[in-house]
Amino acid sequence: MQREKLGSTGIGQGVAIPHGKIDLLEKQVGVLGISRNGVDFQSLDGAPAHLIFLLVCPASTSGEHLLAMASVSRVFKDKPFRQSLLKATTAQEVIGLIKKLDV
Repeated sequence: MQREKLGSTGIGQGVAIPHGKIDLLEKQVGVLGISRNGVDFQSLDGAPAHLIFLLVCPASTSGEHLLAMASVSRVFKDKPFRQSLLKATTAQEVIGLIKKLDV
């Protein structure tokens, strides 16, 4: 929540990438959530976020965190990929789509 107060992590086109650092975390972790109804992230385009990728990393890192955010952002710029994720009905389908990525 502190990070969101600095500025919205809703990047638009139905995507949000909330992120932060945690002192006790040993390695970087990412989690994808899909909201059929959408979540108000106060994105620049005003649209609700349907694809939410939470990225957290150890407080002691910086470069790794920035590289991961850039990769996630690049992947979600692909409209067909976003649409495929939104059409997926099972976790296995989502995992299959992610495994097909060339990142």
